[in-house]
Amino acid sequence: MTEIEQNVKITLHNEIKRDEEVENYELTVFGQYYKKGNSEFLKYEEAQENGMVKTILKWTSDHTALVLRSGAVSMRLEHRIKEKTRGSYEHPYGRLPLEAFTTAISHSVQNHVHTFQLRYDLNVQQSYVGTYNMTFTFQEV
Repeated sequence: MTEIEQNVKITLHNEIKRDEEVENYELTVFGQYYKKGNSEFLKYEEAQENGMVKTILKWTSDHTALVLRSGAVSMRLEHRIKEKTRGSYEHPYGRLPLEAFTTAISHSVQNHVHTFQLRYDLNVQQSYVGTYNMTFTFQEV
């Protein structure tokens, strides 16, 4: 049963650090936020070069998170604090194995504004590609 369902405006700030380089990416979209049982969900769609991509972010109070993407690309990557987890990324040119070591998962609400943060080191095909610090800020519209 859905406990809460809201239309929300989402701002994603993604900072990727590797060696001395820092890459920043920001996206603002509209989506949905809802709770179901012990889990919370954030859903949105974004246009990419190869087409539309639907993203579902799921998290629980026991510091686990799951990122699912479908459409022009497909991805599944589970996160558990202080653990290595495996996933996959599929795009038109093939499938790549992913491995993440998650160092932070947090969710807070202040003045009706939610902030969800996910920080992890990412390996693609067993090669380190960077430390990802993703911050989702969202509120009802």
